[in-house]
Amino acid sequence: MQLYPWLLALAVGIAGGPALADVLDAARTARQAAIAAEAPRLAAERWNRAEKDLEAAQRRLEQGDTPGAAKSGVEVEAAFRDAELQSLRSRYLSPVQSLLVTADEARAKRYAPATLASAREKLAVAEAALDANRADPDKAAASIEAARLEAAYAVRVAAVAKQIRRGDSGGEQAILSLEAVFAGIAAAAGLPPTPVVGDDVAAQSLVSGVRALRTRAERAERELAERDRQIASLEDELRELDLQLGGASAERDRLMMSMEAQRHSREQLAALQALFTPQEGTAFQQGNTVVLRITGLRFRPGSAQLSSSSLPLLDKLREAISLYPSAGITIEGHTDSSGSEATNQLLSEERAAAVATRLRSVSSVPTVQIQALGYGEERPVASNDTEAGRASNRRIDVIIRTGKPAGQN
Repeated sequence: MQLYPWLLALAVGIAGGPALADVLDAARTARQAAIAAEAPRLAAERWNRAEKDLEAAQRRLEQGDTPGAAKSGVEVEAAFRDAELQSLRSRYLSPVQSLLVTADEARAKRYAPATLASAREKLAVAEAALDANRADPDKAAASIEAARLEAAYAVRVAAVAKQIRRGDSGGEQAILSLEAVFAGIAAAAGLPPTPVVGDDVAAQSLVSGVRALRTRAERAERELAERDRQIASLEDELRELDLQLGGASAERDRLMMSMEAQRHSREQLAALQALFTPQEGTAFQQGNTVVLRITGLRFRPGSAQLSSSSLPLLDKLREAISLYPSAGITIEGHTDSSGSEATNQLLSEERAAAVATRLRSVSSVPTVQIQALGYGEERPVASNDTEAGRASNRRIDVIIRTGKPAGQN
């Protein structure tokens, strides 16, 4: 009896070779990671080559060449990993690389070699951090930003150094520009505008003046904290006096409770906002609700599937909800106007449901208090005519119903 090729391959796997379903699993896993990194768009050439190699390995497997397919699978996995890394570098490091190109054009190698070398070292550190944190690129954000700032600095230093080395009025203008910067700093600090370029004494005077202002500010903060403590103590004494009066000042009690409620509401809102960076989300009060506008969650394009890079933000979201243990929670999904209205409505509902499901699975908030709604493209917060506006409209709003307006009991 003649076996079909794929059945023969399965028989070979059972007899002692790798299982049919296993030999290409690592390659397929690497392929999914590359898709999540948008490799088909950002690393198209490497992606297409890896796709063709995967198809060839699949044909070998179907023809019964399990060892050959397994060997090809290792190479295909490496190809997809390479495409994933190239895509991540294109997405996260292109601003740094663009600045380094500008620095080269400004002849930074001649006029600012140390700064340029430092920028390239920081870029290498950022690349290594991105490679080590592929599943969560946000962990490499600090290294990437350090490289970007150093590259931008190299461009500026090269421009100033070039002006100075020319030996004409351009050099003088560069020095005067620096003086203008120092004068602006002195004016902002309330210090006399003393020329500092080439004058170590004047420069040290400016530093000492700023340091004195910082010491004064720190002392003022301590004094303010002590005054707050004294006020709190006086409020305690006032409450005790009211108790001794037998509750005769009911109106005073009501006002004090209102003040306490307002303070607590402000502290809750401040703690909520402190959990998120401006890129992740922002919080604000609307009557008897708190709106947490999340713009940092990432879904697969056209899908309700959350990317792995969104998991830390979901953890923050769970922590945010825990600040309001008795509140009702509604997860609202919103999209931009790209695509049809019906498609956007369905996508917004599915994304809201996906976030709500994640929160219900581990959150201490009762399931009945978390609802999910989708509004499609009907509630934009910015213009859909620009990419930045569309990015703002693709969001998740978390509506926290506290049950009373801020400051009321």
